[in-house]
Amino acid sequence: MININRFDMKINWNNTQVRMGMVGRSNHKRDPARDRWSGEYTDQCLWLVFAGEGELLTRNGRVSLRPGVCLWLRPGWIYKVKYSNPENLMDNYFIHFDLLDRQGKKLSISSLPPEELHPPDIELAEANVRWIVQTILKIQHEDAMAESPRNGPEIEAVTMLLTGFLMQLDAHSDGDFGPTDATATYHRTAMFEAATRLAESTQKQPRIAELAKELGYGTDHFTRVFRHIIGSTPKAYALSARIHRAAMLLRNPDLSVNEIATQVGYESVYAFSSQFKRSTSLSPTEYRKKEHT
Repeated sequence: MININRFDMKINWNNTQVRMGMVGRSNHKRDPARDRWSGEYTDQCLWLVFAGEGELLTRNGRVSLRPGVCLWLRPGWIYKVKYSNPENLMDNYFIHFDLLDRQGKKLSISSLPPEELHPPDIELAEANVRWIVQTILKIQHEDAMAESPRNGPEIEAVTMLLTGFLMQLDAHSDGDFGPTDATATYHRTAMFEAATRLAESTQKQPRIAELAKELGYGTDHFTRVFRHIIGSTPKAYALSARIHRAAMLLRNPDLSVNEIATQVGYESVYAFSSQFKRSTSLSPTEYRKKEHT
């Protein structure tokens, strides 16, 4: 069983929860005449650079920006980005977030991971961050000017994936990906792949036992590892992803509850409605009315 506390982590994740804020993509190529950007954040912000190049100026010095670099930016700090090559301007995803205690109060954390981080598997990291950003943007589609995504069941699955990703960055914030962590790195890579597949395949999710076998685990071992890395059991995560998808579909008045039940993998509309109400305290019809009032 993996114990997250065995890593030299800066944050006590056992007593920390994540609240997501705005997300998006900064496509600096849209304004090639601009040779720099500067700004100050009121919350924490994660950047993942996936194209181009540049240079970040921080309190602690300069950071070279290139594909694969991940940045954990601090609230209250002023950052400046300089674009050194106008022919190869930077592209990055960003995710704003807060770290809260179990009572929902914002944590005052004196020790955070370094600003510059390097995920052990950049392709998987980019896929996860891209999915988080695109999913939250879909949630915000009806209210493009919203300052933060809606609270509710529809972002629970996304938040769990972000939490796991932040934990992964924290666990390897010292840049040590040596042989002693080979097994843990393998586990994290496998669990993030599993979480992404469960989240993206809500209509026909793979069975947990089959997914575990495909990734080289016994079912019980897979469940334990998944829970410690993602923060939820595979079954609970799969259910959360279904409810999240259903909540998004309920915003479309052209879809019946029966059609939505089918699209999220339920053979019975009764079973879907019962599960949705257990998860949200509202029936699908009540949730739809609430969203359109």
